[in-house]
Amino acid sequence: PFRKPRQVLAGFSAFSASTALFVSGSRAISCSLGYACIQPLDELLPNIAINLGVIGFAAGLLWSDQKKQASQLRRIARGGELATLQLSGLPPSYRNIAMRDLRGERRVVIVAGGPEVYLRTIATASAHAAELAAGDCVVVPVLLRVQSPGSPAARMVDPSGCTGGIAAAEAPWGDIPGIFLAPRGAENWGRWLEGEVETARKQGFDVVTSGVTLSIKKSGKIGKRSTSVPSWPELVESLAMIDRNFGMPTF
Repeated sequence: PFRKPRQVLAGFSAFSASTALFVSGSRAISCSLGYACIQPLDELLPNIAINLGVIGFAAGLLWSDQKKQASQLRRIARGGELATLQLSGLPPSYRNIAMRDLRGERRVVIVAGGPEVYLRTIATASAHAAELAAGDCVVVPVLLRVQSPGSPAARMVDPSGCTGGIAAAEAPWGDIPGIFLAPRGAENWGRWLEGEVETARKQGFDVVTSGVTLSIKKSGKIGKRSTSVPSWPELVESLAMIDRNFGMPTF
């Protein structure tokens, strides 16, 4: 909060301290070289130290604010990319929608991982279809093709195979298609998930075997990140609680 006033104050402080440092430094040099001493050195040196401290503090504050602002802009950009990701409905509707179309209506749970994670997600979510439907949740299982751990991070997600080449009509959705949506546009999904996969890998998780779960609130923002296939009843309850605590109306 108050970033702009804080930055203006820090910039003004740095400018004032720099001017005072120039004056004090010039006088200190003049004294040390044997020229006229307008002020004694025992007064100038503390002033120089104070001005240097002010400059350092102001520079650190400005750098910290810039870093936070850049991080916030990256989060906003990722949120915008998330909103544009496309989803495919399952038979019989085959309705194509974007993530942003679900705002205010559904909570979206993205579970990405290898084949075992993919199939376990579908099986366990199908078993808890009633809880998911009651909690306004839809599940997006994503089958990742991840390269070996030594591969560059940019190749961790194979965009061309982020859905494993499985069409929605052929996926093993079970008997409850109403709670599932399939990712559409593998390249965009792969590019967006790459950051999540890289983060999990840096934390020591094997995304292929354990999976990563991203829970999207009704507001369209990520409410929770976790590894492995979630416990669906607990996840539904926690997402509803998060929305209530942060002012998302429930109907």
